[in-house]
Amino acid sequence: MFVDPQNITNFSRTLHELEAFLLFVPTVAGKNSDTQAEKLNRMFEDMRRNDALDKFGSPFDLVRQSIELGTLEDHMRSVGLGQYGRLPQSFEEIVKLDPNTCTIEDLEKIHGIGLKSSRFFIVHSRKDHKHAIIDTHILKFLRDNGVYAPEKSTPTDSQRYAVLEKAYVELALETGMAVADHDLMIWKLYRTK
Repeated sequence: MFVDPQNITNFSRTLHELEAFLLFVPTVAGKNSDTQAEKLNRMFEDMRRNDALDKFGSPFDLVRQSIELGTLEDHMRSVGLGQYGRLPQSFEEIVKLDPNTCTIEDLEKIHGIGLKSSRFFIVHSRKDHKHAIIDTHILKFLRDNGVYAPEKSTPTDSQRYAVLEKAYVELALETGMAVADHDLMIWKLYRTK
């Protein structure tokens, strides 16, 4: 298995795991993480089996070869990955990046990766990054802690996002927790409210 949503924070992923995690980022947006991870992992296996691709090839290799064969969207559809108007283009752009060194700015140039998703990848794959993955849970947490955050969903304005991000990171660091750990704690706590 390449993507494990139960262990989303991992600062020592292999290159193959890091590539799979980066492909997972636009795949999971607005979807159930367990379901999407299972579908993505099945898609990688399907690519190997049906396109006779190298069984040791990395996720990026599998996607690149499927693009060359013209089978990428077929594989996505065969596992019900969804978002077919967006994901094929996202994947084509992602496989041009180096997942070890890409920046938030690099990620935000990818079709389908915005402010929240770029930070999701960085915070949960690189140690000591201090960014906020602002979602409905973080917004509720901010409001509960006296921060003006009337938004009901992730702000798309980068300046507004930066204001909320700064407030969240300060609150998270006050607890003595790493931002990634605090983010997961808030997600688990607030998703049940």
